[in-house]
Amino acid sequence: MFDCVWPTRTARFGNAITRQGVLNIRNAKFGNDFGPIEDGCGCLCCREGGLGITRAYIYHNTSKETVAAHLLTIHNVWYQLNLMREVRESILQDRFPAYIAEFFGGLYANKSEYPEWAVEALRSVNVDLLAD
Repeated sequence: MFDCVWPTRTARFGNAITRQGVLNIRNAKFGNDFGPIEDGCGCLCCREGGLGITRAYIYHNTSKETVAAHLLTIHNVWYQLNLMREVRESILQDRFPAYIAEFFGGLYANKSEYPEWAVEALRSVNVDLLAD
C-alpha cells in the first residue's frame, strides 16, 4: 500500500482510494454521479469550498484527458497522508487497536473477509482484529 508510486499509478487508471476501498471511477455507474470523489474527504478536490470535483467529472475525463489522473492523485495522496495522521494520533492516544478495528470494519462487511496476512501481522504485535 505504501509504494511511492501507488497513489499516482492507481489514479492513472481511474481509481480513487477511499475508506470503503478502491473505487474504479471509470465504471459507467459514476457517469451521472455528481457527488464528491469521497464523501467527508478533506482533500482539495472533495472538501466543501474546494474545487467541487465530482465522480461524473472524473468519469468523463479519465479516458480523454490527463486532468482526471492529476485530480485523483491529489485525492489519493491526501487520503494516504490523512490515514497516517490518524494512525499516529491513535498511537499517541493509546487507542491504536480500536482504530485499526474501525478501519478494517469500514473496508470489509465481515471479519471473515479480512486478509489473513493483515490479521497475522497485527496479531504478531498483539492486535487481534478478530476479537470482539
